[in-house]
Amino acid sequence: MESVQQLLRRVAKVGIRKPYLERVLPAWVHAYQPETPSGLVELKVHLAKELGLDLRSLDEGRAVTFGALPSVPKFKRTRATSAASLEPAASMFYSLARALSAATRVPYSPLPADPAQMRAELLAAGGTVTLPRLLTYLWNHGIPVAHYSDWPAPLSRPSGMAVDVDGRPVILMGSGRRENAWHAFYLAHEAGHIARGHLGQNELIVDGEEEGVGPAEDDQEREADVYALSVLGGPQAIATPAADIRGAELERNLRDLAREQQVDRGHLALRYGMDSRQWPLALMALQRIEPGSNAPVFINGDYAAPNLDWDRLSEERSEFVHRVLAL
Repeated sequence: MESVQQLLRRVAKVGIRKPYLERVLPAWVHAYQPETPSGLVELKVHLAKELGLDLRSLDEGRAVTFGALPSVPKFKRTRATSAASLEPAASMFYSLARALSAATRVPYSPLPADPAQMRAELLAAGGTVTLPRLLTYLWNHGIPVAHYSDWPAPLSRPSGMAVDVDGRPVILMGSGRRENAWHAFYLAHEAGHIARGHLGQNELIVDGEEEGVGPAEDDQEREADVYALSVLGGPQAIATPAADIRGAELERNLRDLAREQQVDRGHLALRYGMDSRQWPLALMALQRIEPGSNAPVFINGDYAAPNLDWDRLSEERSEFVHRVLAL
């Protein structure tokens, strides 16, 4: 009979290495190593369910592969990260999405197809469209949002993914960026895919990570970008600082223009980078606007954790979700 260590060595060959497996395996594996055929089968089922691995490949002792998805993923924005390198992430993200969908209490209600309506609803209480407001809005629509935080380092992961789980959209974030403004854009972009009808029954849209907000590659990406930018900044073209200003003057311009146009300062810094191509200056300004921000921790700790109904998950599955969300 194959030992647990031999099984984990097979799994490691797909990029999910032993230190990561030891972090996310259920407590009973650490308490005692399964030594019976039934115990080993239980471990294989757990690995397949939570990590998106193919159970047959685990069971037959051959090279481990990732399991089949309900549809062929639509890979977007993969100039910097190839679609092939994101296939493992699609399987792992989908497995987590299924758990989040099962633990979400609020029934799903569709998002408005018109971004102006969504922006108006978000701004009903004044202020600007920010990451916290987007998160509250989406959770209230029955769309769970989480960041896959504890990730096996050798594998590539996308900036975001929208997936339909039996009629409920789920948004998963993967970007390692810490600033709220970046995650607000990624989140509004995935919401755009959902609102504009790009996501069919049990379909997956996987947006690869890339530097900056680059030009979209196809009509769906352009539409999702327009939706996101309209939600965050309004439908009109917004004014950004001139490309030749620096330092304190740039920061004053960002503050004043953000207030005048009812746009979050962090988002305006990104729009400045996109318009001027002065990304180093834009990112330095963003860091000064958002010192110490940690969007992944905020997304999971302040929103996913309190909004999920943990009693809907088995003890093992709940433990796994807690670990990969770094709660």
